[in-house]
Amino acid sequence: MILSRLLLLIKKDVQLEFRTKETLVLLISSGLLISGVVGAGVSATFLNAETVSRIFPMLLWVVFLLVSTTAVFRSHDSELEGHAFEGLLLAGVSPALMYLAKFIAIWCVLFVGFVVIDFSLVMLLGMTLTSKIWLTFLIAAPVTGSYSALIALLIGVSSTAQLKGVILPIIAIPLFFPIFFAATELTANLVLRGELDLSSPWFSILVVAWTLYVLAGVNLYEYVIRE
Repeated sequence: MILSRLLLLIKKDVQLEFRTKETLVLLISSGLLISGVVGAGVSATFLNAETVSRIFPMLLWVVFLLVSTTAVFRSHDSELEGHAFEGLLLAGVSPALMYLAKFIAIWCVLFVGFVVIDFSLVMLLGMTLTSKIWLTFLIAAPVTGSYSALIALLIGVSSTAQLKGVILPIIAIPLFFPIFFAATELTANLVLRGELDLSSPWFSILVVAWTLYVLAGVNLYEYVIRE
C-alpha cells in the first residue's frame, strides 16, 4: 500500500516536472550559457591542458551549484497554485511520502542537468572524453541525490516567501558546502589520478550528508507544507 502510493506520487511529480519542462529548460539553458562563459574565459587565459584538468572539478561543481539553485526555485509553484498539497493531505497521504516523491523527481531533473553541464564543460574546455569523465556520473549520483534531498525541503520552506528566488540560494548554498567540497575532491582525484576511491572519507561525507538530509526532509516536511 505504502509502496504503491509512493510510486504513484513519484510518477505524478516526475511527469509534472517533465511536462512543464520549466525547471529542466532553465537548468539546461543556464548550464549551457554559464559553461560557454566559463569556456570562453578559460580559453582567453591560454591555460595548458594540465592546468585545465586541475581546475575542471572545481568549475564543474561551481557551475552545477549556481545553475541548479536558480533553476529549481519554482518546483513547488504548480502544487501551490492547484492546492495539490491540501488535496493529498485530505486524501490521507503521508507528508513523508510526498517529500520522498518530490525528492526523487528533483533528483531525476538535476541528474539530467548535470549530464548536460558535464559534457558541455568537457567539450568547451577542450578536454578528452575518456572513461574518467564517464565515471563522474558515479560521483554525481550521490551528489545530486544529496542536493535534491536538501533542496526538496528548502523549496517548501521558501515557497511562500515573496523573495524566494533570493532566499533559497542564501539558505541552500551554505548547507551544500560539505557536499561541494566532497564532490570536488572526489572528482579531482578521478580526473588527475584516474582513481574512484569509494572508501575515501569524502565519499563517506556524501553518504552521511545524503542520509541526514533525507531524514530531515522526511521528519520536517509535514510542518513545511502545513504552514
